[in-house]
Amino acid sequence: MSREDGKVPSRFKGKQQNDLVNLLTHRRCKTRKQGTLLCFIQGLVGNRVRIELRNDSIIKGRLVSVDELMGCKMVKASMRRQGFPTKQYEDLYIPGRQILYVHIPDDVDISRTLDQQFNRYKGRR
Repeated sequence: MSREDGKVPSRFKGKQQNDLVNLLTHRRCKTRKQGTLLCFIQGLVGNRVRIELRNDSIIKGRLVSVDELMGCKMVKASMRRQGFPTKQYEDLYIPGRQILYVHIPDDVDISRTLDQQFNRYKGRR
């Protein structure tokens, strides 16, 4: 990253451009995440959820982690697709671009889950 005069600020000397971009956008990404449903889905980690995929498959299992692109990792998951037998998986990764719906379990308090996630983000700043 350079200024108009073409000089790199001293605090950035020796860093690669990718590092600079990450450094400058890190705070914006955290703030942006708080205003999305990704924040809520990350709050569902540890719960049993049902995820519908774009290919009409339904996956049920315990949500272990959610990445920045909404990719979900599940354990003890079962995948059901119309016309095919149900498959069992010990662990399964679902890319975020394949997810159509994430069903919220009935026992989850939505407002409490969101409050907990917002507090986690505030604690990381």
